Amino acid sequence: MTNADSAHSRHLDRGWAWVVMAAAMMTHIMSFGLIYAMVGIFHVELLAEFGRSDSDTAWTGSILLGTMLCSGPIASALVGRFGAQAVAIVGGLMASAGFCLSALAPSLDYLFFTYGALTGFGFGLCYLPCIVMVGRFFEKRRSIATGFVVAGSGMGTFMFAPIVQIIVEAVGWRHGFLVLGAMELTLCLCGATYIPKLIPERPSPEDYQKHLKDLERQEHEMSLDDIELTELDSIFSLSTYLPVGSVSQTVSRNVSKNVSAASLSAPSKPSADESVENKDTESLNTLKAETVTRVSIAEDARTLTSIMPYTAAMDIYSNRIPSASTVAVPESIHVDRRCGRCISPFYKVLRLLNNRFLVVFALSNFVLCIGYQLPYVYFKSYAIRLGVAEDEWSFILSVMGIMDTLGRILVGFVFDRVLGKHWRMLGYVSSCTLAGTLLLIVPLVSGYLSLAVIASLFALIAGSTDSLTPALLVAFVGLDTLGYSFGFVIEMQGLGFLVGPPIAGALYGLFMDYAVVFYAGGFAFVLAGIIMVVEPVLGGKFRCRSRT
Repeated sequence: MTNADSAHSRHLDRGWAWVVMAAAMMTHIMSFGLIYAMVGIFHVELLAEFGRSDSDTAWTGSILLGTMLCSGPIASALVGRFGAQAVAIVGGLMASAGFCLSALAPSLDYLFFTYGALTGFGFGLCYLPCIVMVGRFFEKRRSIATGFVVAGSGMGTFMFAPIVQIIVEAVGWRHGFLVLGAMELTLCLCGATYIPKLIPERPSPEDYQKHLKDLERQEHEMSLDDIELTELDSIFSLSTYLPVGSVSQTVSRNVSKNVSAASLSAPSKPSADESVENKDTESLNTLKAETVTRVSIAEDARTLTSIMPYTAAMDIYSNRIPSASTVAVPESIHVDRRCGRCISPFYKVLRLLNNRFLVVFALSNFVLCIGYQLPYVYFKSYAIRLGVAEDEWSFILSVMGIMDTLGRILVGFVFDRVLGKHWRMLGYVSSCTLAGTLLLIVPLVSGYLSLAVIASLFALIAGSTDSLTPALLVAFVGLDTLGYSFGFVIEMQGLGFLVGPPIAGALYGLFMDYAVVFYAGGFAFVLAGIIMVVEPVLGGKFRCRSRT
């Protein structure tokens, strides 16, 4: 086993991978789990404190979740530049600072920045790295691992629903923010587990781009002066790395005329001191002819102008080549030293938009998240209107957390070990449809027990969509671009979370009936499932891009 193979497999699906999974699960507990547990409680407290409208107050929770998820592309770029470990640690510090500063809020507008934007951005810097790290450390057990990780949100809801209620009742919402800010420092410990040297390497063409920062920045020139084809019987097997289109058409014409199954030879072999080892560099400008040891000529002249940096050398066996024949090569090849960075994160995201599955899936997630947060924001207000006591509501929220956790784990196991990966899309669509149907029938219930059953079933089913999202992106978009594709999807999720509660608050203000709120949420869930069914039928089936 080579060193590369060892580095690739040592912590893949085993070893430190389980530590990373536990840290990622804790990240979900301290972010999504806490948000779902506290947003409804603080919504009621802030309504009473500042006396603003339901729609205005709903913006606090919306900005929190919206900023958290909309920060996906920024988090992706930062992870690519500084690494997952550093980004996650900084995110934990920002989330803690946001909660602590919220305790000083003189107005609701102040909370839009501290409780909403600052805390949300900190959560976002912790959230994306943990998902990407799970994708890097797991392959065969990816769905199971992801299921356990996202189950942390349900566990957090179960844990924090009574805790936050007790804290707020004991010390008030301002000191409650201080307590939560101290607890959020746990995110820094979670981020510290993403140790760069332990991340399994995945051999691919993209690996060459990862080492650009270690390569020289100075400009060079390549000059190939009158390379003669002499009549020699020896074999000169060469390899060089020339950018696409860097060799003129003259080369193709001369080679196609004069080279069939021949070898490009030289009178003598250069010494080791004269040789220059070809590497992936940020720039190539000028290399003198005497420093070039080997030049690869493809067997077919047409391939000469499309040699990629990681193309293998080709051996051409020699018969006879007239000594008068020459290969015309441009005097110098200039490549801008910024060429290594031409494929920027932004450009990669734009290229990903050519993947129809990613675009449709992101749209589906946007619609779904418009309705996803509504139960957690308005269930408590609706339950109180039905005569449910606050301690009874805390119990319902805890049960929702348990069911959410159970659903995420079961979905990961079922679609990894029982049904198989080919059923994941059906599982996603079914979850959206069933969860939406449950929200549509919420206005029909009128008692504590029936509301608890509906809320628990909703949590069980709706949470499964999060377990399936990374696995679907790996299958239809690819593992190498998971950071960018997942960042784009959670960006759309964030927009849905951002506009959902305010829209629901506006609907409640217009009709003064919470039934309209749940109808809107149920319709959003059902529509998200319909989008994933209708588009492939009209435009053709999605094609799996990589194995999982």
